[in-house]
Amino acid sequence: MFDEASRNKGIMTEAVTLLTKYLFGTKKINRLQLVIMIPNKASKRVAEKCGYKLESIARGAVFHNQENHDLEVWSLLRGE
Repeated sequence: MFDEASRNKGIMTEAVTLLTKYLFGTKKINRLQLVIMIPNKASKRVAEKCGYKLESIARGAVFHNQENHDLEVWSLLRGE
């Protein structure tokens, strides 16, 4: 949500929860993955609230604003 007035209302948590349930319910997949830039605390909190687990750091994985940045990899397995 880019509009600051829409933040901190649980909208993204609900959206990620619904998408997660939809994908596991309709697709033959065992794993979902979120990739989050390390400074993005709000996205990390959404991942935690939706049951995703921090799995690893992808070092220098993305080039943004003239710099390489590390990313956090979060995952959720069907059985979790």
